[in-house]
Amino acid sequence: MGLKTEVKIDQTAPSPPLSPAPPPMPSISISYRISDSADITGRIRERLVDYFGAEQIFRDVQSIPLGIDFRDNINTELDNCQVMVVVIGPTWLSVEDTDGDRRLEHPDDWVRREIETALNRGIPVIPVLLGNARLPKAEELPESLQALAYRNSTTARADPDFDPDMARLIKSLEAVLAEPSSTASTPNNLPRSGAVEFVGRETDLNNLHTQLHQSDCVAITALGGMGHW
Repeated sequence: MGLKTEVKIDQTAPSPPLSPAPPPMPSISISYRISDSADITGRIRERLVDYFGAEQIFRDVQSIPLGIDFRDNINTELDNCQVMVVVIGPTWLSVEDTDGDRRLEHPDDWVRREIETALNRGIPVIPVLLGNARLPKAEELPESLQALAYRNSTTARADPDFDPDMARLIKSLEAVLAEPSSTASTPNNLPRSGAVEFVGRETDLNNLHTQLHQSDCVAITALGGMGHW
């Protein structure tokens, strides 16, 4: 026996008002070592904030609300990151822990973890070299970071070169941000109304609801099913 289901949409009924859209998530993440480049990184961030806006820039502890687990928060920010800026100063490669071991060798070193995450997710990574710092060679890096050695880099030098260096970095970031994102976001400020609840079909309805708000035109095809009563 064919089972037919008819869904009617009342186009005359007023829709509830849209809820406010959530604030934009940061698109640019800045990775750096405090002991290596905190001061100049602060200056770089200020220049990027002036151009792109504070809501578009994520810089570790300054962007994390008090009382929030920084590990979870940074992972969430990287989920929305479109490009990572890695600030490399003269001691970035050689910084050691209290035991005299190079920090980059530790799998739980956070600078290593955030760059690994960006590389593994295919997020563009732009090394910014400070002063006379050089881009590390692949053999100087842990295996999981060796792709960093092949990323095209730029510089951030002291005045009077700082301004043209920042103009070059901003131009590169604009080019990356202008590219379409590879992941489609699901809108969460559109009301769901007039949907008929079917037992065991909630996932299908959720998927349909998302698709209806992501495209200007959606074709829906339904077939009668067979079942027993």
